[in-house]
Parts: sequence; structure tokens; C-alpha cells
Amino acid sequence: MDEKFDQAFQQAATFQKMWTDSFSQMAEVWTRASPGKPPPDVIREMRSGMLKVLADCWEEFMRTPQFMEYMKNSMDGVLALRKLGADMMTRNHHATQSPAREDIDGVLLAIRHMERRLLDRIEEVDAGIAEVGRRVEKLEELGSAPPPRTTRKGPTRKSSAQAGI
Repeated sequence: MDEKFDQAFQQAATFQKMWTDSFSQMAEVWTRASPGKPPPDVIREMRSGMLKVLADCWEEFMRTPQFMEYMKNSMDGVLALRKLGADMMTRNHHATQSPAREDIDGVLLAIRHMERRLLDRIEEVDAGIAEVGRRVEKLEELGSAPPPRTTRKGPTRKSSAQAGI
């Protein structure tokens, strides 16, 4: 318990130091005002000085390991909560027998896989046709054209009257 208390006290002291440093630097900006300038210019100069001091202090604070660790833990918590919500919605969809996003994503993935396989097969057939075309051109160049193609007829069927049925 003492270790956690010391750690919390140290963090509070660091945060307090950051604020006191920023306030003292802002007060320093106010003391640099010159009486010879018109009031609007002095106010603009002070405002820009104060904003610069605050920006520098917060920039330094946001780069501390403690702040980075806190932000990491916060983001991990948000992502875990989002996953929990998505899982709950999926269970609700399945309970009502309606398709969930995971189901639809699975179907779309299967369709994409099938499309890819079909495109690969079409490319293979296209390459085969191109190869046949090259072979025909070579044969024509050699002067020996292939014999004309005859259409193959399949076995003829007898009608039921011819078959004697």
C-alpha cells in the first residue's frame, strides 16, 4: 500500500510542478510588457507568450512515459470495449437467427476466393489458346497446314419406335 501511495504522490508532485512552472513562466510573460506600446499590441504579445508557454508545458507533459502509458492503456480499453460490443451484437444476431457481420464477411471472402480461382483458370485457358495459335502459325509457315477439322458426332440414339419399345 505504501508503494502505491508513494507512486501516486510522486505523480501528483510531478503534475503540480508542471503547473507551477507554467504559471511562473506566464507571470514572466506579463512582466515583459513595455509601457511604450499601444495596449492592443501589448495584449497580443502577452497572449501569444502565454499560449507558447502553455503549449511548451503541455508538449513536455504529453511526452512523459506516464502519460504515454496512460494513453496506451486507455486505447487498449477502448479497443477491448469495441470488441466486446461486436461480440455481443454477433451473439444477438445468432440468437435471432439473422446473419451477423462475421457471417457476411465469411461469405464475401469465399466469393472473392472463388473469383480469384476462376480468373486464374481463365488466364490459364487464355495462355493455352495463345499457345495453340502460335503452333498453328508455325505449321502454316512450314507449309503443312493441319487437316480440316471434322465435327465429331456422338452416338446416335434410336427413337423408341425404332428401338421397338
